[in-house]
Amino acid sequence: AYMPVEYVHDISSSTDQRSLQYSIQNAAVTGAIDFIEVNDVGEPYTYAIPAQSINQVVSDAATGATSIQIGGNSISTILNAHQGYVIRIESGRGEGQQRRITSYTYSVPYGICYFDDPLDFAVDAVAGGSGSFYSILPYVKIEGDGTQNSNVYNTALVEAEATARINSNRVVTSIEMVDPGKDYTYATVTVEPLDPTKSYSSSDGTTANSTIARAIMSPEGGHGSNPVKELGAS
Repeated sequence: AYMPVEYVHDISSSTDQRSLQYSIQNAAVTGAIDFIEVNDVGEPYTYAIPAQSINQVVSDAATGATSIQIGGNSISTILNAHQGYVIRIESGRGEGQQRRITSYTYSVPYGICYFDDPLDFAVDAVAGGSGSFYSILPYVKIEGDGTQNSNVYNTALVEAEATARINSNRVVTSIEMVDPGKDYTYATVTVEPLDPTKSYSSSDGTTANSTIARAIMSPEGGHGSNPVKELGAS
């Protein structure tokens, strides 16, 4: 049995059955980080907060703001406890934005997360069931030789961006790409911050008990750019 595979050079109209493949070929990006594989979930991230209905933004933050006031019974009362983590707007106005927390303060009953990169979109305080809701997540640090591709949620970004997803035990379960970037030939992924109260140094000098993840990059031309070559069809 055989399955025909072709490279689509052009299409006659938008109703051409090959139009989807043609669009994928043209949209393919060289060196994109299409997927980050979690090889070891490691230890829980002590001051991470999974997405939940009690995580409410309690004061409006305008476009260009560099802080967000947050509520909920999961926030820490410790100065800078959430520093190094990422605050992400999970729903409501400004959904999809995430910023790395550079400092954190608490004054009963609210906390304030500060960050260096201004918001690209405003977020709203929760009132009457509407508004913006957040999570606080480990920071996925991507280092390599590529750049961002089309990240509309953080225009200050220069590299690819990803979101760590955690469960109720604050353990990383998966990593989702926000911006896969482009032109990467290599990339390393670390998930921060490590808990300062624990020792992560192993006998061979490598990091132990932290999340271990690997970036998987697209081939030259990008995934889907040439299905005949990529699928080994001959």
